Amino acid sequence: MNECDAMNSLGEMQCVLAASPQALLFSRCPFPDLRIIPSDISRKNLVCLIRMIRVLWKEKPDIVVTHSSTDSWLFQLARMFCYRNIRCVRVRHVSAGIKPNLATKWMYQRFDAVITTSDVIRSNVIKVGVSEHCVFSIPTGLDTDLWALRSKDEYCVQRSELMAWTNCFSSTYIISMVSTLRSWKGHEYAIRAIATIDDVFLNVIGDGPQEARLRKLVKSLNLENRVKFWGYQENVRSYLQASDLFLQPSIANEGVSQSLLQAQAVGVPVIASDISGLNQVVVHDQTGYLITPESEESLKNAILAIKDGHHQTERWVNEARKNICRYGSLEVMVNKASEVYDFVMKKASQC
Repeated sequence: MNECDAMNSLGEMQCVLAASPQALLFSRCPFPDLRIIPSDISRKNLVCLIRMIRVLWKEKPDIVVTHSSTDSWLFQLARMFCYRNIRCVRVRHVSAGIKPNLATKWMYQRFDAVITTSDVIRSNVIKVGVSEHCVFSIPTGLDTDLWALRSKDEYCVQRSELMAWTNCFSSTYIISMVSTLRSWKGHEYAIRAIATIDDVFLNVIGDGPQEARLRKLVKSLNLENRVKFWGYQENVRSYLQASDLFLQPSIANEGVSQSLLQAQAVGVPVIASDISGLNQVVVHDQTGYLITPESEESLKNAILAIKDGHHQTERWVNEARKNICRYGSLEVMVNKASEVYDFVMKKASQC
């Protein structure tokens, strides 16, 4: 949505989104001028294929960009029924391995270009037979003006408000996690780690399929007064501004995490798992702290080391902010994506 809105503002392209009517894009879209077409394209079946064909015939796009396996398959089949040559780009966000079967290879090789959100994901795509000249690594960009470095006053004000909501003491160390609640995001390790650390409060921001299980875990560890589930929040920035530390202990599948970049941009020290995607953003003891994935002990030791002041986190924050402005801003993302779309329109025959 950020990319579409930014490109529409530049006036060089007209971007629209197509999504199933039940998709959260409709209720959570922050851009009132961004057009979203309701069309049920959520399953790999004949009905959804027909709906995809209808969208293509009605909209007559020059380029279609897909973001998941389902819409990629529907589009590649639907384009066979269109009278015009529609260029196509696949965006892959997760680092999970791609099954190297003939069908998947056929599907990926039919794209004019593939955009990935990290270098490791790019390597995975190349392994299924896509030319390396047609695979581009572009981290999801951050609006560095919106996600400005917090001031001391903002930290104090937001922290006071958060404490009022949670009944925390002034000495409490506030830790936040922001993500969809999925099994591979590492919430369980974070909850178990803070159970053995005094004067720590964990904000869990986001919703998702693991929420009930995680709430049950919190209750079983008697942490209900030290872990707060906030659900989906539009204003994540205020929670980050009040935080002393940000955690991203994911165990798999990450690209370049948007929430990790947001925390770094605001000025919060970060701990992340040493896995592909995350370790592209966090350089250990330079822009954050990397831990062993799936290790409650490693996470606990990292929290204690930072909490007790054993690391120069102010230096981390400054270096991370510079890197985001240089490589991970919204402007950089839009410029690089525009170059890919120009490449697709002009040089697709090379792929």
